[in-house]
Amino acid sequence: MADDKPEVVVKCGKTTIRYPEGCAYGCFCNHNHWAKPCTWVVVCRGIVFSGETTVERKPDPMPPPKPPHVKIGGGAEGCAKILERAWNRPVTVPTKLKGKAIRKRTFEGDLTPERISEALGLKLGPKRKGLKRGPKRKRSH
Repeated sequence: MADDKPEVVVKCGKTTIRYPEGCAYGCFCNHNHWAKPCTWVVVCRGIVFSGETTVERKPDPMPPPKPPHVKIGGGAEGCAKILERAWNRPVTVPTKLKGKAIRKRTFEGDLTPERISEALGLKLGPKRKGLKRGPKRKRSH
């Protein structure tokens, strides 16, 4: 690695993720969807990296479903950016958390944005209406 910072190694589903210490990391898993059970996101110096775990073929027999879960930790600003991207709604960092790290946490069960943001000490904004991700489309006049 080009950085002198120690490397952090984590698992998201069956995928191993490596990133420099001090970056924020999130892992969102829904094991009820066998083809793409987990999505991971790393935010480092304002740059977002993400990916999905995949399974090559449908397992036979299907294993019993695991409960969905979310793992998140790192710099508060990076965690807010990860959650904002996942939930498609604003997530802000209160003044008392700016520049601080959020220890890695795992949430299971009730995975509502309200519950997770409150537990992390972040502020959840209103839902965005009509915004969808994807490439920007050119308007024709």
